[in-house]
Amino acid sequence: MKVYISGSKFIGSNYWKDDIPAEAFTKVLDEIIEKEEDVIVCDYYGVDEVVQYYLHDKAYKNVTVYVAGKKTRKNIGNWKEKHCITADDANRFRYFMDKETAAFEDADYGIIAWDGEDNDSYAEMLYLAYQGKKCRLYLMSTEVWIDICSLEDLRPYAGELARIEDEDIKTVLDICGFSEEMKTFLVDTESISDYGIVDVIYNAPIALKKKLNMFRDLLRKRNRKKEYFDLAESYQKEGCDFNKLIKAFRTISSTPDYNCVWNHIQGLMDDMAMVSDRYFKRYDAWEIGAVYSLFSEWYDTDVYMEKSSSDGLFSYASSVFEYIENEEREMKEQSDCESNSWWNRVEYWLLDDEDDSLKHKYDFYIFNGDVCWYEEKEAREQDNGNTYYMKKHKKDKLTELDLNLKTPFKTGDIVLIDCSPFGPPFHAVVLESHNQYDCCFPNIVFKVPYTNDWRCAPLKHMRFYKDAELSFYRPKLSPLYRIRTVLPNEMTKEDESLLTIKALLSADEEKAKKIWRLWGCEDKTYEQVIEIITGADNLMPDEKKDGDTDGDDK
Repeated sequence: MKVYISGSKFIGSNYWKDDIPAEAFTKVLDEIIEKEEDVIVCDYYGVDEVVQYYLHDKAYKNVTVYVAGKKTRKNIGNWKEKHCITADDANRFRYFMDKETAAFEDADYGIIAWDGEDNDSYAEMLYLAYQGKKCRLYLMSTEVWIDICSLEDLRPYAGELARIEDEDIKTVLDICGFSEEMKTFLVDTESISDYGIVDVIYNAPIALKKKLNMFRDLLRKRNRKKEYFDLAESYQKEGCDFNKLIKAFRTISSTPDYNCVWNHIQGLMDDMAMVSDRYFKRYDAWEIGAVYSLFSEWYDTDVYMEKSSSDGLFSYASSVFEYIENEEREMKEQSDCESNSWWNRVEYWLLDDEDDSLKHKYDFYIFNGDVCWYEEKEAREQDNGNTYYMKKHKKDKLTELDLNLKTPFKTGDIVLIDCSPFGPPFHAVVLESHNQYDCCFPNIVFKVPYTNDWRCAPLKHMRFYKDAELSFYRPKLSPLYRIRTVLPNEMTKEDESLLTIKALLSADEEKAKKIWRLWGCEDKTYEQVIEIITGADNLMPDEKKDGDTDGDDK
């Protein structure tokens, strides 16, 4: 008989002090030795390592160590080895999983020493049960043996599927700077999905390290055991073979784009951690051939353009931060300079060993002294022979269309729109507030900052500012992070026009729909705005002014 022996990777002093297995466990190992059964063990730490040491101390020879790839991590007794070479070495989970799959298939039964938590050990028991092979489970917490003969025997240990709770959502929204109105509304109405929470964190105007911490806190809630069990139970009912189950388990555990929010979080975390640790740590970040090109950037309200000024080249990330801190200290001392009116962009270039040329790898965006966003770049050769560096992955790009979250605001509400540092804050009146699952709603009426033009546009499209070359300048930060009702004591003389519009709207959603249809695509003067609003009373519900559009393309 061949027996596969494995178990939890992190044993802990609560169970086996000094990695000495409990007597109840070694007694079974002694029985295996007495029967001279063939032992299959892997080359990992935890239970694998403890079992190897015990068998070595007993001078037991009937042992085969299963190894992933060509390099053996642990073979304490110099036993024979079986190397499992996968065709997909780039996938870390698949790389090591193929070794364990071979062990399951070769073994007649299994022995698993489990701490009650380790996901991989639970999956191993599912694998054995799925194949109809008996598994003897040694539960470390109670020091008892349990016979696992079917998937049903493992149901009591699966637990419940994890979910992101209201308290988790409140914490995320609070750290990301949402207003009390938005926090209360999104939680009470359950208007934000798990994927919505992930998007909120990823695009928030906060430091990458804070985003990573929030992702880690959420990921700790995941219960892979229940995911594994439900999948195995479903596949067994469908009569799927073992290889299909193995493939499905690999997908759950290692595929970033798998239809599972936890894998989505893990994929973003891995990418974010790699980028921040390797390329842009605040201290001691340095790589041979690396160049940091620093720019100060702002939206210039005098000429209606995003401006960029080069601040120099640096070899160390710490030097970049020191320069920024010195500049901010000096600028904050100037009374006419608002600290949230600019940001810094850092181009990260790395020397390519193959052709000795610098390659543009990443752009990092720094706000309030921390890296908040980044974009990976890729080289695209042009027809004229030049190489342009463009955004590589969609998930890394700063949002062009806003977060698609609902808001509590209704027709006639006057709200704060704050996308700083990417544009100046301003006040606006909410027009249509229905169908907020659609990215085109709510829409707002506002005076374009630092102009005399009035605009009607969807809030989430962020077409707020004038651009000297284009029809509008779109900020890189969603207004939903800071949107809130403007308080009476915050109203200024410039807001008198908004108050007039609010009064004319009379909180009438149907009237707001008519105004949207009458507006058209062009900016208006204030007099034209009032004419449109008053004229809406005479427009039939489905009537449209000649020559005007529904406004879908605004």
